[in-house]
Amino acid sequence: MDLKEKVVVVLGANGGIGSAIVRELAKTGAVVVPITKEGVDLANLDEVEKVSAEVAKEHPDISAFINATGIGVYRGLSDLERNDWESSLNINLTGPLFFIKGILPSLNKNDSVVINLGSGLGKKPYYKERIPYIVSKFGLRGMSLALSRDFEGKYPNFCLVTLGSVMTGFGSGGLVKRKELEKKGKLYFTPEWVAERIVYVIKDKERQSEYTFYPKDYVKGN
Repeated sequence: MDLKEKVVVVLGANGGIGSAIVRELAKTGAVVVPITKEGVDLANLDEVEKVSAEVAKEHPDISAFINATGIGVYRGLSDLERNDWESSLNINLTGPLFFIKGILPSLNKNDSVVINLGSGLGKKPYYKERIPYIVSKFGLRGMSLALSRDFEGKYPNFCLVTLGSVMTGFGSGGLVKRKELEKKGKLYFTPEWVAERIVYVIKDKERQSEYTFYPKDYVKGN
């Protein structure tokens, strides 16, 4: 897909990865529609439906939607609180699903695509005591792959991009912890590298339902 003058909606546009995707898309000449956490509260489905309907009305021909939103709440069962659970499911899974539903009429065009950013922890729980994050990412993976099957042979395509560790402030410890682990030899993708891969997936003429990118030592670190 040639992205010049094509409309691309980015949910989570002010996050570490989301902002890098917005910058990378700008290089292609795409018309980027950034949706930030200030622009929509994904925990409020009434607001999600309202904002997504407004986006669909303003942009009746959307070529790509990128779900780059998410929160990383790392808790074990013993210290898990209800708001940890509800926030993780709403922001990582339920909110994005209903946002996609809201803009679906604008995505029913030739070669349109929905890209969900997943996590390696949504395929296998490599690390302990991250219950709300792991469960919500397993759910996101299931949602994206199920929609890919439902829309097989039709548009939009649904693609899950499963990622290993990325150098952002996401989750507990943020950049400080990641920088310390990097000094000890742990490898991270940069947000810019991830953004380049997302543009590649949008342009890919033989899109897959899932792409997986891991730094080589992904399962060794914390």
